[in-house]
This record gives sequence, C-alpha cells and structure tokens, in this order.
Amino acid sequence: MSYDVSLVRKNASVVVGSTTYNLGRMYAKALGIPLPALDGMPGRVASVLIHGAIRELEAKPAKFKALNPLNGWGSYDGALEFLRALYVACVEHPKHRVVVV
Repeated sequence: MSYDVSLVRKNASVVVGSTTYNLGRMYAKALGIPLPALDGMPGRVASVLIHGAIRELEAKPAKFKALNPLNGWGSYDGALEFLRALYVACVEHPKHRVVVV
C-alpha cells in the first residue's frame, strides 16, 4: 500500500508521486503530524512543515534510519527524497492544495 500525493488547483494538478505506508512513522516523527494530515493544505502552508521535516531528517539521520521498515519496503533515503520533491512542488505551486490518497 502507498500514499499517492499530488497538488491540485481547479483543473490543474501536479503529481508528486507515491510513497509506502511503511514510512508512516518516519513521516509522522519528522513532520510532527501524519503524512495524510497534509491533505487539503495549501502548498504555501504545507511547505513550511515539509521544510522543517527535511531539516529534522538531515540533522538526525541515525534517529530516522532506525525507523527504516524491517521488511525493506521504504527507507530513510527514500523518505527524504520524497519530502524534497513534495517541498519543491509546494514551493512552486503555493496556491495548489495537497491531496494525499
């Protein structure tokens, strides 16, 4: 299972991509909220939380690598890459709303 994330505004959408549910704990610890809680947020608001999460992940890699899923589906590196892509999309589309399904 995965989270599919995009940004939407009227008839325009930007697909960010998919990330595994297995990284849910890591996203929640880094963001301070579960990833699905970003759903509905404007990009300009979400970008602040995501930027903080990226900084947290980069500052404490050992803490977050310890949350790598034991089944090997997902990793710290993948989570960081996904959040960076989501951050860029939010900054480039501040009026779009985040959609997490």
